[in-house]
Amino acid sequence: MADFERPKRRALSDAELAEELSKFPSDLKGIERAQDLIATQQKLREQDASALEAWFEQMRQRDDEFSRGLIQETLAELFPSDQSTPSAPVPEPTFSSEISVVTRRSVVSQRLKIAQFGAALVRAVVLALVALGVGAWLDVHSLDLLLAYAVGAAVALIASNQLRSHELHPILRSAAVFGGRGVYLAAPLLLASLSFALIAGFPTESELSSIRLEFGYQALAVLAIGMVVLLSQLAPARFHGLLIATLGLATFGVVLAQSFRTTPSFTGNWFWAAVAIAIIGFLLLIFGIPHRRASVVQDAGALGSGAALILPVSFATGYEGQEFVSIVVISILIFGLSAAGRDISGGVRSRLLGLSVMIGLILSPLQGFLIPHVISALAAASVLLLGDQLVRRQPLHLASLDTSYGFYGSFQLVSWSSVAIASLIPNSLVMTLLPPVMNQTEWSLTLGTATGLLFALLRIRVIRGQDRELENIDPRNARIENLLGL
Repeated sequence: MADFERPKRRALSDAELAEELSKFPSDLKGIERAQDLIATQQKLREQDASALEAWFEQMRQRDDEFSRGLIQETLAELFPSDQSTPSAPVPEPTFSSEISVVTRRSVVSQRLKIAQFGAALVRAVVLALVALGVGAWLDVHSLDLLLAYAVGAAVALIASNQLRSHELHPILRSAAVFGGRGVYLAAPLLLASLSFALIAGFPTESELSSIRLEFGYQALAVLAIGMVVLLSQLAPARFHGLLIATLGLATFGVVLAQSFRTTPSFTGNWFWAAVAIAIIGFLLLIFGIPHRRASVVQDAGALGSGAALILPVSFATGYEGQEFVSIVVISILIFGLSAAGRDISGGVRSRLLGLSVMIGLILSPLQGFLIPHVISALAAASVLLLGDQLVRRQPLHLASLDTSYGFYGSFQLVSWSSVAIASLIPNSLVMTLLPPVMNQTEWSLTLGTATGLLFALLRIRVIRGQDRELENIDPRNARIENLLGL
């Protein structure tokens, strides 16, 4: 009888769609979510229509009494006849508010486009700042830096696009990797680790940065980080993106005004700079800037805009106050980390996440010992996040992302084991056993990436099991009804 079964409807009915749309708030995010739902339902309705048409054709080809009866029954169900007596024609109603509603929607749509453009500009500024900092860190300039930016920034945008293509903040979506409760431990650790890695890039050549406080703290680091964290806590969250873009563009303006030009050169020393830009850029794009949904077109614009910023800077051999500008660059990126922590939710939790970047400052005197471990752990976490979005087939079960008993559990043991092992591998004993073909930082990146890849492969079985469980509870899944004979 399976051949005679009519295809199950996958799309929502008009009443169900109206009920779902009524649940969305009447703000920019609500309108955007409503547009996505309508687009999805339109595709599902087209698929339902195609499946039903194919079923009709199959029944017509059988051309027996049972098939003809099914066709008539289906048509009667889809197009019920109205047996009531026709009444006098009712004039079509006129809605006096129609013009104002259309105008309001157009204004909201225009504001949404402006907000999306601003988010793309923030991504461009952050990626260009990362390239500028990595270039100074690894002494990569000219065409090498430009190529490293092109490769690293493109990889960061492509790898993070899926995590940023949803309304839910990527930190909360990463609960599928770290667990419903584990994500609230992973989030401050990731923000603190990124902050620590950026603070480790503070220059020590200038007189100001050589001033030391008690317990080995740099006076300039304490001042700069303290100011940007305070600014992120005092400034309203809606202005965070504007502040990042403004400060970043001003920094590039200062660099261009004071830099010395040189003729283009290419040494081939770009690969590790591209790797560093890809990993740091990936983590900053999902954890280090205020979240707003992104598309491939917007990411392409961000990549091009960042290239326009880094192109003239890549040929700069030096500028006055270079150490001061470098500190400003790192401070802007740390401001983005603190702002992203506040962007997750309201209340005390977001404030604490924003303040978690101070852990990096507290541990900064130990940077010579801890930085290889932090780099390796960040590389492993990046691979786990990327592997999860590449392997997962079912959409995330949103209700499970904030619970300890959902599909993703409280703590994902495999993921946490990967990060823990990656952070322990680059110790002095292991480094002495490795061949001197790469330096300590390059080996930390390599070992962390390899560890993350190994455990990402082990997580495939876990992800597949979660996909099967989610598929079983899908209300549009027809297998349960078939088993029951419905």
